[in-house]
Amino acid sequence: MKKIIIATLVFALLATVFAMSGDGVQQPVKQEKGTEAVYVKSEQVQPVDKSVQEPQYAQSTQPEVTGRDQEQKSGERVTVKDDFGIETGMTKEELEKFKEEYMQLHQKLIPWGRTTMLFDYKIDLTKYDDLKKLGVDLKNAGSFAESKTYKENSIYSHIIIIGRTVSMESNGMEDINTLEIEYVLKGEEILINKFGRIPKTLEYPSQPNVVGETQPVIGIKAIYFLAYPHPQSKMGKKYWIMRRPASTILSIENGRVAIKESLFNADTEFLEQYKEMAEEGKASSYILESFDEVIEKIVKIVEVNNPKAFYQIKFMDEEDK
Repeated sequence: MKKIIIATLVFALLATVFAMSGDGVQQPVKQEKGTEAVYVKSEQVQPVDKSVQEPQYAQSTQPEVTGRDQEQKSGERVTVKDDFGIETGMTKEELEKFKEEYMQLHQKLIPWGRTTMLFDYKIDLTKYDDLKKLGVDLKNAGSFAESKTYKENSIYSHIIIIGRTVSMESNGMEDINTLEIEYVLKGEEILINKFGRIPKTLEYPSQPNVVGETQPVIGIKAIYFLAYPHPQSKMGKKYWIMRRPASTILSIENGRVAIKESLFNADTEFLEQYKEMAEEGKASSYILESFDEVIEKIVKIVEVNNPKAFYQIKFMDEEDK
């Protein structure tokens, strides 16, 4: 009996101790699953209110569907999207084969070319001769970006916009410019895929350290050539779209004259000399056409190249496969 009483007292004492210790012991906390840093910023697309200016920020955003590892099922067949989130209609294996055939033709036309630049800009190699007749020689693709003519920039851009830069503000590191969009000459499908519509404004950064680049002229109607930076580059990690260096074409004298932005502040005497050089074929960056004539030629080049149909093009005949 004595042993039973002692055992009972010990059990009661231990139960009390454990009960008290529950408040003082840190309970395990369920950890949230860690997420990796990504370049994509999720955006909720709202209906367009035409009475409200809606600035669209370029900083820290990438196309909402990035990379060809994004897949979309169509029945049992899984197709992939490109870096802009545009449906290719091909499986991953088909897209790899498509690119391989493209590069084989690329090697025949431009043997010294070793990059995927033309593929990335969705340039139709089967239109090589047609583009050359319009003033775009693909063999000059490797020339410096700032020396490209507006005709060349027409194919080496993902988006071409007619509009005007309406403001410029600093974020402490770069100057961010707001572009008011009047018309899209190329790349409307990219803008719609990203924003759900053609936005009223678009923001792009200044690049003062880039050779040939200048600060944008505010308030003057112009043609803007925009390109998608490599997503792994320093700027590509911060911005989803960039202005091509020394590419912007301004409309002056009520559209009678088109001039590169970099020449806007040049004195009259210099411009007259430059014009004479251009007429002699010695200054390709000087524009002899009017603003409307420039637009017409850009539209023609875009139509011939037709990047929207890029993934339907056959770059190799069946007999060559």
